[in-house]
Amino acid sequence: MKINSEQQYKREKKKLEHLEEQRKDITEDLTSKGYNQTQIDIALMAINKIYFSLKYDIEMYEKAKQGDFDQETVKMSQLESFLIKMRVYKGITQEQLAEKLGVSQVQISKDEKFEYQGIGTTKLNRILQVLGIDRLTIISKEEYPPQYYDWLEKQKALQEMESIKNEISSTKAG
Repeated sequence: MKINSEQQYKREKKKLEHLEEQRKDITEDLTSKGYNQTQIDIALMAINKIYFSLKYDIEMYEKAKQGDFDQETVKMSQLESFLIKMRVYKGITQEQLAEKLGVSQVQISKDEKFEYQGIGTTKLNRILQVLGIDRLTIISKEEYPPQYYDWLEKQKALQEMESIKNEISSTKAG
């Protein structure tokens, strides 16, 4: 999970709003110059990639904040991001987690930036205890590498955004 604090979430939301305005302005400008929708879509490809990636990250943070994820079972490869989601869901800041673990906030920030890669069982158990997680089922076997599942989630989100865009375009055309 790329967004891991409310402050970062607010910054990213502002960036998303700015990107939405840029996309709108570019579309209006190119439309006024007589470009067709295919040409406009090509012109927007780079900004759309950034836009939809950021939108996905924001949605993942919002889901975590609402607890909209499996809180009892996690794949081994997703354990690290699960810890961040649980912290966000429980409303615990990095500073509060650091204090309860007896480490610096900078250490928690680094750990979360790298999604707790290589975390040991002792540290894992301490974090789970601080987060109030008494029981968690960890599934160890996966058919594909963890990056595949992250990529797959992003692809699904992009396809959903594309279908919404197509619905809007067909509504405008109709």
